[in-house]
Amino acid sequence: MRRFAPLALAVLAVAGCSDGGDDSPPVASIDVVAGDDFFDPDRITAPEGRVEFIAANRGEEPHTFVIEGIGFKLRVFEPGELDSGVVRLEPGELAFYCDIEGHREAGMEGVLVVEAQG
Repeated sequence: MRRFAPLALAVLAVAGCSDGGDDSPPVASIDVVAGDDFFDPDRITAPEGRVEFIAANRGEEPHTFVIEGIGFKLRVFEPGELDSGVVRLEPGELAFYCDIEGHREAGMEGVLVVEAQG
């Protein structure tokens, strides 16, 4: 597990997810920060295809990152940790959130807009 410096913050919670064994390079890399009652950004636009998420926890509590409806869930990560993972995205609009009890209700949710390419 890597630790991050306070200046390297543009980062979210994404780890240990598979996209069917495809090892082609990601078409995009998205940085997200998880705080104790927010994600920054809370609206993400991404291209369709293999997308890497890089996440940092700036809060005092552990967090997860779940993209609703596609089975993408990142593990609980502790304060100060940085993690990443890759997922294949199809065009559309999806919700993302932290599924630790009470966190989504406290504001840890957002919208992921996946845009068609070409």
